[in-house]
Amino acid sequence: MEHSFIARHVCSVNHHWLLRRPLQPDGSGYEAACVLAKEAFWILVLLTSLGVWAAIWAAAASLASAWLQ
Repeated sequence: MEHSFIARHVCSVNHHWLLRRPLQPDGSGYEAACVLAKEAFWILVLLTSLGVWAAIWAAAASLASAWLQ
């Protein structure tokens, strides 16, 4: 029986119960992939938010520098 790559290699630090469950060929890897996808989504949201704030501060610094000269 063949298991998906995700089902064998994905486990979240916050979801230790995924480590104790045996791998099943009936699509249970989907559950692990969903956990990873949710965490990846929130990491992406965080990084995007930080990027927006960095752009705002860079624009403010540029305007302040131009105003002070």
